[in-house]
Amino acid sequence: MNGELDLMCSKPNKRPQITEEMRMQASVKMVARMVHAGLFQKHETDGFADDICAATKRERHDGYKIARELEERHHWECDFSIADSLEEFGGILDAIHRDAEKKWAEENPMTPLPEGSVVFWNGSLGTVHGVCPYRPHCYKFRNDETKGPESYFVVPFEDVVPT
Repeated sequence: MNGELDLMCSKPNKRPQITEEMRMQASVKMVARMVHAGLFQKHETDGFADDICAATKRERHDGYKIARELEERHHWECDFSIADSLEEFGGILDAIHRDAEKKWAEENPMTPLPEGSVVFWNGSLGTVHGVCPYRPHCYKFRNDETKGPESYFVVPFEDVVPT
């Protein structure tokens, strides 16, 4: 690779992944929302954030599955309103993760490959169709598996290999 391409593809620091700490932050926010919604009284919620954090290790977007995990492993009594409320957990966690990625991107500027660049990603040859406006340092990637003219995969800069 030449120097400029090395710079474009370098990984100064790793992109943040969802951590236990992020799940705990989301759990605390989830408990506050449940109290605000009247599902629990504040004095009843000791340990709830820990329970939700533990219950969301495998599943974070399906409120019913989270509620079942809370019932089976943490002895909660969940009704439909609790399960429905827990549907918000994934969005809360995703927002926390997105904020961490934005901060990381600000601290680790990268120059994207030009639109139209041919790259490998996930064992597949495809084309960069610009930079994703919704997630920092990610390409809009299209290949033979892409369905529809407006569809694309969101692929982190660091996961593509230029040809």
